[in-house]
Amino acid sequence: MSAPKFRQLEKLTLIVVVLCACQYSISAQSIKPPNPREIVDAQRSGPFSDDDQRLGSIEDEMRSRRAIKYAEQNYKKNLDRAQEVAELAKVVNSSFKENRALDRDDLKKIEKIEKLTKQIRSNAGGSEDGGKIEERPRDLTEALDRVAEISDSLRERVEKTPRQVVSASVIDEANVLLELINIVRGMSR
Repeated sequence: MSAPKFRQLEKLTLIVVVLCACQYSISAQSIKPPNPREIVDAQRSGPFSDDDQRLGSIEDEMRSRRAIKYAEQNYKKNLDRAQEVAELAKVVNSSFKENRALDRDDLKKIEKIEKLTKQIRSNAGGSEDGGKIEERPRDLTEALDRVAEISDSLRERVEKTPRQVVSASVIDEANVLLELINIVRGMSR
């Protein structure tokens, strides 16, 4: 799925979730508290009575389930992206150590790492703010070693972060990885 289509789908899902929340909030405010006689009648008729209007409609429940399912699928895709980033970084690093140079395939893999990392950062709630690298790598070997290391660290952080959480550590790791990729590009020219 292309990035613009993915972003559109992501925005649409966010709108659906917000609308569901608004509808739930409005319906919750319109319910008047029952009087004591209604409570007694409800207890007599049992917890699964058809008269109980406090429960949401089937459509609301289905919308909620779809939103949850979409969020779970999105989280799974993010986990897969993080795994692929770590694997690609290891492959590029080992290829460079064998050949002492980056070939065309390695550069394509680096582009793929960058694309996937941007998607991970976006899914985690991050923006295009640059990451700060404490100590710049001195050469391409050190830069690629750090790319592999940060990629694996990013994978671990994504795996440990629940899907409902916006993780600043995932965003920071992604930003550092993107900055390292820019450094690798500059050194490989």
